[in-house]
Amino acid sequence: MRRNFGLVALLALIISAFAAPARAASASLIINPTSISQDDTVSLTLSGFTPKEIVSFWLTLPDYSVESSGDLVADVDGAVSGYMYISVGMPVGTYSLSARGNSSGMLATAQMEVKAAVGVPASSGVAIDVEQRTLPQGDCFYFTGAGYARYYVAGVARPSTLVGS
Repeated sequence: MRRNFGLVALLALIISAFAAPARAASASLIINPTSISQDDTVSLTLSGFTPKEIVSFWLTLPDYSVESSGDLVADVDGAVSGYMYISVGMPVGTYSLSARGNSSGMLATAQMEVKAAVGVPASSGVAIDVEQRTLPQGDCFYFTGAGYARYYVAGVARPSTLVGS
């Protein structure tokens, strides 16, 4: 009986040594700095991917819409580094950047905060006025200005779209 107990204990020890779950590998993503203004750049440092693997990036905006941000290739150590530019037309708020290894399936995510950019102050003596009436969608509105140099072309932009010049 004692011999059977010892054999069973030895067998259980051997089985548990081989049956122990493997420690899951993980990838990591560091954004630096984690708080920026529009029209600024962050550095990206990633690790834990397969060597020479293509890593795809996507950015989740504050309104939870998602934009593809391209691909980079991991080095021989499975590391990736790069930069991401946040234009002045991007909304302010909390962003999530995600990176996925295309062959390993490894996923890394990190967040950053984007604040409003500081605008350029108006030049002395320059003024602009906008027609202040309600217009149907699709109609134009008009600007008038003063203090500009002769033949100066002024423009008004909104995120990703030029709306007048």
